[in-house]
Amino acid sequence: MLIPFGDDVERTRVPKGVISLIVVHVIVAAYQLRLAQDFGTHPRYLNDFMLGFGLIPTELASGSVVGVVTYMFLHGGFMHLFGNMVVLWAFGPTLEEFPGTKRFLLMYFVTGIAAGLTHAALSWGAEIPLVGASGAIAGVIGVYGISVGPDTRIKTWVFLFFKSMVIRVPTVVYAMFWMYSQWSGFMSTSSNSNSGGVAFGCHIGGFFGGMLLYPFIKTNTRRLVDHGFGIKQIHDDEEEMQTELAILETAKVTAITQKCSDCHSELLDEHVIAPDLYRCPQCSSTRFHPGTVLPEPTGDY
Repeated sequence: MLIPFGDDVERTRVPKGVISLIVVHVIVAAYQLRLAQDFGTHPRYLNDFMLGFGLIPTELASGSVVGVVTYMFLHGGFMHLFGNMVVLWAFGPTLEEFPGTKRFLLMYFVTGIAAGLTHAALSWGAEIPLVGASGAIAGVIGVYGISVGPDTRIKTWVFLFFKSMVIRVPTVVYAMFWMYSQWSGFMSTSSNSNSGGVAFGCHIGGFFGGMLLYPFIKTNTRRLVDHGFGIKQIHDDEEEMQTELAILETAKVTAITQKCSDCHSELLDEHVIAPDLYRCPQCSSTRFHPGTVLPEPTGDY
């Protein structure tokens, strides 16, 4: 049994998008639990909620499209929710930092919709509602594999013979193993699309939907940098350039606003006569004043 829970990339930002998604999923799950507690007196409440917001292929064929978006926020129980949120936390934070929060959320919803439509196309006559975030999370795995997968490893819990250990699996190997398991499951259950269970077709659709979507959400300024000793971070070239420009502007302002220690008049660039040395225009021509941070001297002396 393999359970991914993180990667070997050090995050430099708070994953607001991932945290927001997890909070929303937990809130919806809490509401489902509240409906389940009323099952004894109002058995239709939970059923109506799941049928109304789950993705049912037969209703989609009749024009009801609400479930295409809402299905990914419903879950069939605590373990279903917990498993999906653990995988989302394993891949989501690094992926969110790579293209940014807005593009990450766009990718999440689009791949979730693509996964739901794939399931509906493969199970067109099914009346069982599709629920769960695994289709969208499969899209997260697909985009992650293309963006940073070749250079990262996934931290994975392995449970064998009542013992557990943590191993670091190359992302490409993990993605291949995951896709093989999904395809095998799909082939073994494709003969009975109305039997419920795991929607393997939904996972496959989300995975490839994420891979196809990546060129439209990627950014050319962020890249994965390996600092050695297992330390990897995502650097934003544009932000680094802006920081350097801000430092230069600060230094320039500091140099321009130097003042004469005698008459307190402002010393400008044209008053520089040598590195770290000014001539005050208001005082004697033999009066010199040392500066602190100066630009390169300009003009003839």
